[in-house]
Amino acid sequence: MHNNKTGAVGGGDAAGGAAAAAGPTEEELQARAEAEERRKDKHRKMEHDREKVRKGIRDKVTFRQRKLSNYVNIAVQHRKEG
Repeated sequence: MHNNKTGAVGGGDAAGGAAAAAGPTEEELQARAEAEERRKDKHRKMEHDREKVRKGIRDKVTFRQRKLSNYVNIAVQHRKEG
């Protein structure tokens, strides 16, 4: 069995624990902000792509509905004439 706690959760030296308790550094805050901005940008792009797909589906459905409506109108007129 090993009793080496280096790298374990809650383990490590007291200096590292004190630095973590003091809060994140300016560099860490900036890195987190940049990562968050990249994540938001990625999600904006994905949502834009999803909206393009949705629009394509809506256009297809609308086209088919119009086409079906035209066929129904033609059939109704044909019955009225016949």
